[in-house]
Amino acid sequence: MALIVGATAIAFAGIFVRLAETGPIASAFWRMFLALPILTAILAWPRFRTLNTLSDSISSVSLHQAKRAAYWAGVWFAIDLILFHYAAVNTLVAAATLESNLAPIFVALGLWYLTGAAPRPLTWFGMLFALIGAVCIALPNLLKPAAASQQWLGDLAGLTSAVFYALYILALQRARQQLPTLRAMCLCGLSAAAVLFPAAIFAYFYWQQPLWPITVTGWGVVIGLALISQLSGQVVIAYAFAHLPATFSSITLLLQPVLTAVFAWLILAQQLSGIQIVGAGLVLTGIYIAKRAL
Repeated sequence: MALIVGATAIAFAGIFVRLAETGPIASAFWRMFLALPILTAILAWPRFRTLNTLSDSISSVSLHQAKRAAYWAGVWFAIDLILFHYAAVNTLVAAATLESNLAPIFVALGLWYLTGAAPRPLTWFGMLFALIGAVCIALPNLLKPAAASQQWLGDLAGLTSAVFYALYILALQRARQQLPTLRAMCLCGLSAAAVLFPAAIFAYFYWQQPLWPITVTGWGVVIGLALISQLSGQVVIAYAFAHLPATFSSITLLLQPVLTAVFAWLILAQQLSGIQIVGAGLVLTGIYIAKRAL
């Protein structure tokens, strides 16, 4: 149940970004910044404090390396959010979400680079499916006139965000070897907010992207992005991962892009074209195959 709730919460991320009164980079900053106080409060809550106590067996060197990995995870996640939020604003929300969900494929490639263990043949098969699907999703925007080029740039940003989300996953896994989940996520969140704040200021002055909401509804959107998509989604999924088999969790999380497509259709009246629906099916199939091979 927690995993399903988390997948549903994250599925709203692109919707919130699209509805935000701020620029895409600013909404990424508010997403991280507004979630931090609550995450810190949870970390300090006596009921969870014992679960997040560091082991006495951890050396100062190992602890330093784990913290550094958590900070780097925040940097990669900040870049991922910038790209994903840009994609959500400039192309179909469902397309951006599907493209960013290609991260498991890049995780497999990253593990190949770090460990020297080549991906299994099944992983390559999944990559092929996902690649063909990604081309099908982006193809309608590529064939549009130059005036609509912003949409395929959004698709490109969505695909690139998957690379940085994969780097985030790898760095966070390294941090989690020594740090409890909430502590690692706190450090990651601080690092991400520190990167996103100057980026949002830059976008405000140089690209005239709004930095903060101007209405109560606008603040409600960024608060929802922080509490629902970031805090509820990430923390609840992290909790579920500790209690469920990895294969089952990976398959269940495929609900996210499917739910995003449904929400985008109901709330934003965005519909995938026929070839994009075929592409979505290929991407989901490819991700499923690749995850089974991990």
